[in-house]
Amino acid sequence: MNIKRMVSAALVGLMISSGAMAYAAGPQNGGIQGVINEAKKEGNAEYRETVRETFRLYMDKEKPDVAGLQNAIRLQLTEELRNMAIDAGYDPDEIISQLVILKAMNSQDIDAMMEAMESEDYDAIRQIALKYYELSKQMNYRFKDMNGHWAENTVAKLAGIGAVSGRDDVTYDPEGTVTRAEFVALLVRGLEIKMPEGAKTPAFADVNQGDWFYSYVISAYANGIVEGVDEDTFNPNGKITREQMVKMMVDALKLQDMQMDQDQLRDRIQIYKDWDTVSQWARERMEKALMLGLIKGKQADRIAPAETATRAEAATIIERLLETQ
Repeated sequence: MNIKRMVSAALVGLMISSGAMAYAAGPQNGGIQGVINEAKKEGNAEYRETVRETFRLYMDKEKPDVAGLQNAIRLQLTEELRNMAIDAGYDPDEIISQLVILKAMNSQDIDAMMEAMESEDYDAIRQIALKYYELSKQMNYRFKDMNGHWAENTVAKLAGIGAVSGRDDVTYDPEGTVTRAEFVALLVRGLEIKMPEGAKTPAFADVNQGDWFYSYVISAYANGIVEGVDEDTFNPNGKITREQMVKMMVDALKLQDMQMDQDQLRDRIQIYKDWDTVSQWARERMEKALMLGLIKGKQADRIAPAETATRAEAATIIERLLETQ
């Protein structure tokens, strides 16, 4: 999901209509305005009232409590609303985390937002939402545990466009491992991959509606980017290996017809003493990724295809992937 939809959903959907009913309308009905149109519906009056009171309780004070507002919204999201959001392609927890932007909201805008919500002045609400969307683009997304890390700038850049998110508002966990589901989500968000019309959904027993990764996996599967570990199993919580990441990336780029200079390829491969350990099913895709600069050695002479990837490595690979677009 791109950052505009993130902020549209967070500032308008969650604040006006208490979640999924409104922000699920975003992709189909034109971003911020579509969310507002959904929120204005007569049947959503109860949600508007709930959010007005919640916003007032946590934000109408000398020191606004954004964390408290986030927790309150989490509690208000019913399973039905959460599932509606996931079906629409959103991760509710990720969207709620984006409400951290409200820490930058000044007292005048808080007062203006409360007044606009009370009077149901949707034009005014839209203007405030757009203002903080613009501000979010300028914010420097930094996590405390990334200070001085080799991937600090990459993670900040990707967080700024909504491609990656932290474990929480201040923690990225760069050395943590990445699951198959997490990397698929990175790919789908980063490349803004959509579910093709009429596409069949996979019958994986471990990927179900209600799972936070459901929409990401089915979109990637429908676009030929991922497969299961077998016919019935995706293994979303399995730790992803470097060669598995490469396969997904190359398949996402649709590089089946890519031609490679064999002399150059040979020169690059011979640097890595462990190249023979690359799985046969991943060999051609690893070659293409190497030629495009998408993958580099874990160390100077090791490509380490079967090793698990860290969150910092995954972010770096996604950045390289986006640079090819």
